Amino acid sequence: MKTYEELMINWHQKYPHLRPPTRYAIEAINRYAEHGLMPGSFITSVLASDLKNAVYNADNENINTLPALIAYLRWNVPAICWGSYDKIDSYRDRMEAMGEL
Repeated sequence: MKTYEELMINWHQKYPHLRPPTRYAIEAINRYAEHGLMPGSFITSVLASDLKNAVYNADNENINTLPALIAYLRWNVPAICWGSYDKIDSYRDRMEAMGEL
């Protein structure tokens, strides 16, 4: 996974039309993907591809970064751990079985 700093190096060159994601959001996604630590309701909704609840749970800063978060997930986070609530549950079960939680 890329750190927030690594992600920001070329952000505006790669995605000139997207507002960059917040540090908090990227760090929360990375903690989840690397360690199985569940994020808050906004990031969980994003991970589950639940647009309705992502918009509902977003704060004023993160609401404008939804496209950037989807781009980050698509290109940087293994598909096995995001895309639906079932995938989130399965990924956490797998992490727990491997002793990662």
